Amino acid sequence: MNKAFKLLILVTLFLQSDFIHAQNFGIKGGLNLATMLSKDNDNRYSDNFSANSGIHFGFTFEFPLNDVLSLSPELLLTNKGLKYDLDEDESKVSSDMKLYYIDMPVMIKTRYNWGNDKKIFGATGPYLGMGVSGKSQTTTQYQGESVCDKKDIAWGSSKSDDLKRLDWGWSFAGGIQIEEVELSLSYDCGFANIAANQENGTIARNRVVKISIAYQFGK
Repeated sequence: MNKAFKLLILVTLFLQSDFIHAQNFGIKGGLNLATMLSKDNDNRYSDNFSANSGIHFGFTFEFPLNDVLSLSPELLLTNKGLKYDLDEDESKVSSDMKLYYIDMPVMIKTRYNWGNDKKIFGATGPYLGMGVSGKSQTTTQYQGESVCDKKDIAWGSSKSDDLKRLDWGWSFAGGIQIEEVELSLSYDCGFANIAANQENGTIARNRVVKISIAYQFGK
């Protein structure tokens, strides 16, 4: 987690050297509700998943393209992952997977005046993410006994690894701006198959809902 935070700061300082003098700059954070699409040729496992709560925070930039449209890249440290509970006969399995990513969405944003320093906005565009850390915890209960297994996520592309690092997909967002403050709701739909072992048609794709607040400097 500390390495992820340091990477976020270093990349931001690099981007800021080019962006901050020319355009608006902001800070952003909020709540994540993350899950995955998970299936193979036999089953759709994500039907048993539930949302795993987490956070996101980072920095936003904005480049006006005309009076209506702007280009809005962001740099975020964000939680992804999943939770599931499975009951079978006399056993119960509960799992909690938390993943940490550096995400870089680049969206086209449009705003419309709503009066009294209020605006509504919508945005959409691709995102690119890199997995930097992750942990999973699985608890199995059987005949009154409980066993808990904790481990770090093994990132890589070999069959012995858990997940691939690279994630990419498409983001959709909308919200309201009141003076320098933006409140937004967004959805990240992962297109990348991040399953390291893809035998039998195994697919794992990230899905994240974000509730955010941002403060824009230079508005």
